[in-house]
Amino acid sequence: QQLKLWDFSELPYVIGVVVYCYEGMGMVLPIEASMDKKVRRKFPQLLYMVTILVGFFYVSFGSLGYNAFRDEVKSPITLDLGESTLSFAVKTSFCISLYLTYPLMLFPVTEILEDVLFKVNVNSDYESAPQLPASSLGSAELAVSDYSYNIKRIVFRWSYVCLTGLIAYAVPDFGLFISFVGSSVCTVLAFILPPYFHLVLFGQGNKSVKGNNSITIFGRCFDYFLIGFGFVFGTFGTFQSGAQLIHALSNG
Repeated sequence: QQLKLWDFSELPYVIGVVVYCYEGMGMVLPIEASMDKKVRRKFPQLLYMVTILVGFFYVSFGSLGYNAFRDEVKSPITLDLGESTLSFAVKTSFCISLYLTYPLMLFPVTEILEDVLFKVNVNSDYESAPQLPASSLGSAELAVSDYSYNIKRIVFRWSYVCLTGLIAYAVPDFGLFISFVGSSVCTVLAFILPPYFHLVLFGQGNKSVKGNNSITIFGRCFDYFLIGFGFVFGTFGTFQSGAQLIHALSNG
């Protein structure tokens, strides 16, 4: 088939999928906060390098996949690999990757939800919960005796994983679902919240922020542009991808 270089009719779908790549943005601050202070200053350089490298792999993999399968490309692309030992190895590696990274991606979510539901800060649960002497536990240094609280956390996380698994199983088109999530949630995460926080912290000369806490006119205009772009595109992309997803669900 002829290779189509441009197809603007699917532009909202493409942008939604691209913005979905920002779904890992919520992990930036927790990872930086968990780093040792001695190496934390190197985090921005590491973030830039990783972002460029990941973007390169995304663009290369998407371009090569479309060039190989053209309009017959499926979502996810692993479905185009057929049935062979190599495709089985690729699919297995992909599943293992999802299995190992899923707890990491859920860390910010569980941290917030458990704090709201159980009124306990996840970062300090071992400090706030009743402790037993280390001598009574052999080699263990500390032990959390609040058994009911731990059971609640386990049941909650187990239920959360099962719920997201059922949603993923029920989605008829993986690409449309990614576009819907990217247009709705990830647009807010990547384009609306960061400039909004920047305006709140630096827009009015917040004295609680150390160092240069002023913002230029260009920086303010750029923040407003990102918020406006995110709102317009997020609204339009969410409605379009949502309508396509509902149509796919109705058709089975």
